[in-house]
Amino acid sequence: LAASRAASLRRASESQVSSFALVGGASEVAEGIARYREVIGMTHLIARVQVPAAEPAEIEAALEGLAELSESL
Repeated sequence: LAASRAASLRRASESQVSSFALVGGASEVAEGIARYREVIGMTHLIARVQVPAAEPAEIEAALEGLAELSESL
């Protein structure tokens, strides 16, 4: 099942993914969070960094980036 989800994510277009996820560099993610705060009044964020087919180093880098970003929010 995990392999089929990973393949589906790889085939998904950027617009499909952006409809349910914030993906990108720190500034892009920060802009997405600001947009959600403004549009829907978001006050809490649940982050899922463990996605199918992600390497451990990628997951660790995503967590570190999110931690750095959270300090500036």
